[in-house]
Amino acid sequence: MNIEAVKNSSEKKKTGLFIEWINSIKDRFLKLYDLEIQEKHIELPPIDIRIHFGAHGTREDAMNFEKELEEADVYFPESLGWDTAELVAFKKFTEGKMSQETLERFMAKVTPREYVGVGFEKQLFKMLYQTRKPVAFIDLPEGHPIQKELKFLKFNNFSEKSKSFEELLDSMKDYAKKVAELQLKREEYMQSQIVPQLERLCAENPELAKKKTIRILMSLGSAHTTLYHVLKKEGQPVTRSFPDDPYVQSLFNELVRRYELGKPVNDEIVAGTFLESWLSGLLFDKGFSISKTATTRFIRDIALKFSVNDIKDLLDPKSFKLPPDFKNKILQQLKEKNIELPSSQEELDKLY
Repeated sequence: MNIEAVKNSSEKKKTGLFIEWINSIKDRFLKLYDLEIQEKHIELPPIDIRIHFGAHGTREDAMNFEKELEEADVYFPESLGWDTAELVAFKKFTEGKMSQETLERFMAKVTPREYVGVGFEKQLFKMLYQTRKPVAFIDLPEGHPIQKELKFLKFNNFSEKSKSFEELLDSMKDYAKKVAELQLKREEYMQSQIVPQLERLCAENPELAKKKTIRILMSLGSAHTTLYHVLKKEGQPVTRSFPDDPYVQSLFNELVRRYELGKPVNDEIVAGTFLESWLSGLLFDKGFSISKTATTRFIRDIALKFSVNDIKDLLDPKSFKLPPDFKNKILQQLKEKNIELPSSQEELDKLY
């Protein structure tokens, strides 16, 4: 008896059984979640891309693109760190097979996102429920190397000692540069996923592939306008919308965009991002909506009225950390500059 031949035969049998087992698991998974794998290439109709840029914190932020969502055939939400379970949940939810309460509990437990507000998420779910609108994620999934870098990228939040204010400025520049670098890579990934995700949706929804034009809606934060410019430059049929005209970026978003576009950066903008962050916290504590354009404009306008030295003076002169009374110091400087904080969001909104 050829022992080696028997051994090889046994190994081949084990390998074959293993492959069978893997395929059976795959088939059960796909059947369980009502998904399909489409091996062949799908012939796509022409596409029309609409990108809504705006905040994603409040109910109003979601309502700003409600009409555009109704008119779209397909929806691509910003979804950094998504996973397959979330995709399945969205599919079941839009088909009416999962309640909004269940989806909200699921999302809070499985994929919590600091950048998405509860009000925004609740309204978005309400707008999608039972619409049967195909939803796909083109963003970086959980575990992707770039997603991991973005997740753990942190800036010194003024709780750590610094050698000088200049060191803090340089630290913010390095941080913003890194954010710009990773966001460009993220947007490049988004662009690369548009066609594959459409092919998957057309495989799952054959009627979608029969349309004369597939209308895509993306909802993204205003920091991602570079994606629009890239698609436009490449001749893609893309348009954009903003919740307000003109739409004003935060100083931090502007700083990142300057690095993305290779534009010059000065210390006034960099130091201004510090004050912008502190003022945002101060107004948030008073019940203001930080995601509203009027609030962004108000904070930005104030920040730009402070010189680099004014902002430096708000920090501890030895450690360059935030002192315990820094809020009082900000209020005192505002008073010296004859700047009054509005008493309510309604009063602030009237300023713009």
